[in-house]
Amino acid sequence: MLWGLRHGAGLAVQTSYATLLGPPGATLARAFARWPALGWAPTLLFVAFVWLLFFYEPATAAAMAAKLILLR
Repeated sequence: MLWGLRHGAGLAVQTSYATLLGPPGATLARAFARWPALGWAPTLLFVAFVWLLFFYEPATAAAMAAKLILLR
């Protein structure tokens, strides 16, 4: 069930970021439309972090995410 909630949250952000962020969101939307491969990076990052939460306990997932973000 949590996986579905996280997936739904990701879809909600993906469909509304252009309007929620205003001009920067519109710029991002144009960039993603022009270079679709550019949109893959945030999608893959989101999925990777959600997988951490799916497979590990929250404390372990948070520690692993911090290591990934800080590259330590």
